[in-house]
Amino acid sequence: IGRPLDEARSGFMLAEMGAAVMLEAAGEPTAGMIELMDTAVGCETENLVRSSAAMPVLRRVAGRIFSHGEVDVIHPHATGTNEHDPAELAALSGAWMNAGCGSGWPGVYAVKGALGHGLGASGLASLVVACMIAKAGRMPPMGWLERPIDSPLLRDGPQCVAFDRHAVFAAGFGGTVAGALVGLRGQVL
Repeated sequence: IGRPLDEARSGFMLAEMGAAVMLEAAGEPTAGMIELMDTAVGCETENLVRSSAAMPVLRRVAGRIFSHGEVDVIHPHATGTNEHDPAELAALSGAWMNAGCGSGWPGVYAVKGALGHGLGASGLASLVVACMIAKAGRMPPMGWLERPIDSPLLRDGPQCVAFDRHAVFAAGFGGTVAGALVGLRGQVL
């Protein structure tokens, strides 16, 4: 069982998956549409496999995504490995605070606990799940999360009840990082 963001995490389970997203330009998006509000990418050059322990590129990418204002749910890459998850939560919570997003913490959803790590498709799978959560207006439970990692994102959050704005992050081999901000149109964005 994959246990991303849990103290009992010990690595990730691989999954074979595919995901696709079709983007369509709309002159004026209508209510109920998912809007891609921003994207950001970056890459570290420190190591071929692991990110820097301080995750400066993730902090920079998250800072840009969070600069648009508060989000309701953060979807971290959350591999479930001992080193990655706490470092990622520290980077994301630091970027959240530096962006001045307010005193409330967003919800967090780690899709790899439910679906496994789909390698190249894992970030896109998180984006698809973020859109599904926004449309449904609720988040699936994270049943694998029994003892959350000590982080303000898990300890103090969430204090919001909306599921309209989602920040999705993917962190690949060699420190490649991508972030996307999506929102449900027709809501206060």
